[in-house]
This record gives sequence, structure tokens and C-alpha cells, in this order.
Amino acid sequence: PAWKGANSLELLRKATRIVIVLNDTNSRITLRIKDNGSGISDKIPQKGMGLRLMKYRAKAIRGTLDIERASPCGTQVTCTVEPGDRVAS
Repeated sequence: PAWKGANSLELLRKATRIVIVLNDTNSRITLRIKDNGSGISDKIPQKGMGLRLMKYRAKAIRGTLDIERASPCGTQVTCTVEPGDRVAS
């Protein structure tokens, strides 16, 4: 999911910088990808499979996926999973 998120942000939103942060604490694991591109529109696209697959994959590991405009520009994608909800490999 991180590669897909980073690749989508760079190619679709004309980003010149992408920051990927992974935090693992006792209460949750958070993966945050933020770019400095033109930003996602207020209405998240329903066409295509990219965002749908990212949401599906987050749900498959019992996580949440949030996609929003970043400030002052760009897009931020955040995937959060609670440690107790991890799927065994």
C-alpha cells in the first residue's frame, strides 16, 4: 500500500516531494504519505481502481484509510491499524 500510495500521489498530482512516515506505538501503527502536489479534489474520484484498492487493502488488515487535502498544498494518505487487530502472517 505504501508504494501504491506514493506512486499515485507522484504521478497523478504532480508532486515534487513525498514524505513517508511510519509510526509504531503500543496503541497503533500509522503509515502517513504526504505530497506537495496539486492536491486531491474535494470530491474523491469514484472511477479507477487505485483508491478503491488502497481502501480494500487497509480494510483487509482491519485498518482505516483516510485521504485528504494537505495544508498548504498536496494530499495526505493515512493508514492506521490497531496492534490488537493485526492479521497473523
